[in-house]
Amino acid sequence: IHGSTATLINTEHGAVAVGAFVEENGTQQTDGSINATRIEFNPSSGGGSNTTEGQATGFKGTIQALPGTTNLIGDWTISGRTVHVISSTKLRSEHGPLAVGVRVKVKGLLMNDGTVVATKIQVRDSQ
Repeated sequence: IHGSTATLINTEHGAVAVGAFVEENGTQQTDGSINATRIEFNPSSGGGSNTTEGQATGFKGTIQALPGTTNLIGDWTISGRTVHVISSTKLRSEHGPLAVGVRVKVKGLLMNDGTVVATKIQVRDSQ
């Protein structure tokens, strides 16, 4: 989700922050991202102790499968976990190429279905 100076951020019901449940309106782009026109904290969306969606997570693993896209946007499999790579995901390959069999460090948001929306994937320098 992309915000801009034109995005209305409503904090009437709570702060919009990492890990908060929000409701957004906007326009979906061809890469699957959304240009937000409005973002608002939504306390009725969950956030109780039985949900983990949106919590920050990180793990290390080995790339097992990559999408067939030239920009690597799509679903990856890393050590048996599905990782969603979106246009805003930072892909860091200073220590080698992103390829099947390469060890990586993943940071992102954990979804209720166990998948991760990646914010950053970095090739590990020590295999």
